[in-house]
Amino acid sequence: MQNINSVIWVTGLSGSGKTTFAHKLNAHLRLNLFHTVLLDGDELRTVLNFSNSHFSRNERIELGFIYSRFCNYLAQQGYVVIIATIALYKEIQDWNRKNMPSYIEILMNISQEELEKRDSKDLYSQFNAGNINQVSGLDIAIDWPSAPNYTINFTDYDFDEIAASIVLDLRNSYGK
Repeated sequence: MQNINSVIWVTGLSGSGKTTFAHKLNAHLRLNLFHTVLLDGDELRTVLNFSNSHFSRNERIELGFIYSRFCNYLAQQGYVVIIATIALYKEIQDWNRKNMPSYIEILMNISQEELEKRDSKDLYSQFNAGNINQVSGLDIAIDWPSAPNYTINFTDYDFDEIAASIVLDLRNSYGK
């Protein structure tokens, strides 16, 4: 196993494929003998006992900083930490770039139309029906990353190929 300290931040709106891609990337990294920790924003909210999924922008930013500090803590112990989370806020992106070793940002880029087709959590349909509010990208302003390391577009969804490319980049960066 290879010990490197890196955080791979997989970000995008709800339904964009963050968790699916993070699992695929984790499998590729483990096959290549990297020590990994996989975190999912939805699961972390449960672990941290944040049961309400409809937070204000400021509350989401605070939660994003908790995720950032936790990822950084784990990375400093020699892990490649993969986190799938929305956290599309400039304050978090800037902090991550400044404070995290070998920070890699992956943006899952998908049209709103496709997100609404997927809508596995009924988030967009509930919002459009007026049943919920405080949805990132709809009534909560987000900040798209200015320079993600990777942008995965909806038409590029060959997750195996993209994950293999990221593994190769990490291997080359660390001479492994």
